[in-house]
Amino acid sequence: MMNTPKAKGQRPKPDSPVASGQLSNAKMAEHRPRTTGKARYIMIGGFLGAGKTTSVVRLAQHLTDQGLKVGLITNDQGSELVDTAMLRSRGFATEEIPGGCFCCRFNSLVDAAHKLTVATRPDVFIAEPVGSCTDLVATVTYPLRRIYGDNFSIAPLSVLVDTASQTGLTRFVEASTTMTTLVGPVMVKPK
Repeated sequence: MMNTPKAKGQRPKPDSPVASGQLSNAKMAEHRPRTTGKARYIMIGGFLGAGKTTSVVRLAQHLTDQGLKVGLITNDQGSELVDTAMLRSRGFATEEIPGGCFCCRFNSLVDAAHKLTVATRPDVFIAEPVGSCTDLVATVTYPLRRIYGDNFSIAPLSVLVDTASQTGLTRFVEASTTMTTLVGPVMVKPK
């Protein structure tokens, strides 16, 4: 019987190393962080308490464990960002944008990405906007893609929702003028 290649997009068998997430050391050694090309830009939004920082930490650690360099960008309306200090204490290269949201401080966001690029050349940027920043697709994602698309591969906006807060999703939908263009995942924090 002749071995035929799997069709593109076909899922591996449930007991295969790929499906179980346990690739051989030889396969893992083949992976190398990018040396050319675009860095991936991921933005994780949501209101206060939705789990943004926890998700950023877990995703950054997961990507780091896979051999990728990660650069984090934090944001808050205040001047002293607790999240920045915590992320740096865990060893992540982190820049912060205090005193305004990504929408209002777009140039600072681009500058932060540039500083991280010079310092560590991340494969992936993970940006956590302040919870009150609601129109991120129109004010951040589109301009990044349009102006800096040669530098970044922009992921769809991901939004975390805390289901314990009955108003979380409602407030987000009401505040967003571009909800119909939101194509990224909406992750729900369990009660």
